[in-house]
Amino acid sequence: MVQVKAGYSPSDEQVYLTQCKGEEELTEDKFASDFVVFVNIDRKVGSAHEHEGKLSFEHLSFFVVPREVANRVYREAVNREYERPLRTGGRRKLGNMAVNVSVETLLEYKDAWTLMQESQ
Repeated sequence: MVQVKAGYSPSDEQVYLTQCKGEEELTEDKFASDFVVFVNIDRKVGSAHEHEGKLSFEHLSFFVVPREVANRVYREAVNREYERPLRTGGRRKLGNMAVNVSVETLLEYKDAWTLMQESQ
């Protein structure tokens, strides 16, 4: 099984994973499929084509990540944000928070479509 998560990456150095539901995601797995494909859309180009229904593959980045790695990377990112202090004190609210990681974190999985073939 494959799960697909698509969204705008905040920058070329970041990969958008998905939205966080809340504090339960500090400890629970987010993804259940064998692989998670994170599809990042170039924000500038995606916004320009928003109503035309056109977007070529050159404006999309694909990260094909095994479930265990996707859950570990996601949980680490959520925990990192949760632990980051607020200027006003207290804890961050995780509901609806966009979760991003550096491209380096998932670089080995960029366009790694063969991983799905190898697992069969």
